[in-house]
Amino acid sequence: MAWIPPQVLTLGLGLEAPWILKGQHLDTAVSPQRLDLYAEAERDSFYSCPACGKTCQAHDDADEPWRHLNRYPHASHAVP
Repeated sequence: MAWIPPQVLTLGLGLEAPWILKGQHLDTAVSPQRLDLYAEAERDSFYSCPACGKTCQAHDDADEPWRHLNRYPHASHAVP
């Protein structure tokens, strides 16, 4: 699979500021193939709570992958 433009993946993931897509990696050695997408936000960025809308700083910056919807025929994982 060819490199996918970051703008296409950003739209597909629904990323909005302060989040940006920093990279991507397709592992074709596994089945199903795995597409890792690397997202990042600036430190000390503020976020809106999805429940109440209040703006606050993030309190957890651990790198934890999470399963996302498949992109094309590949299993997709977003990695902050």
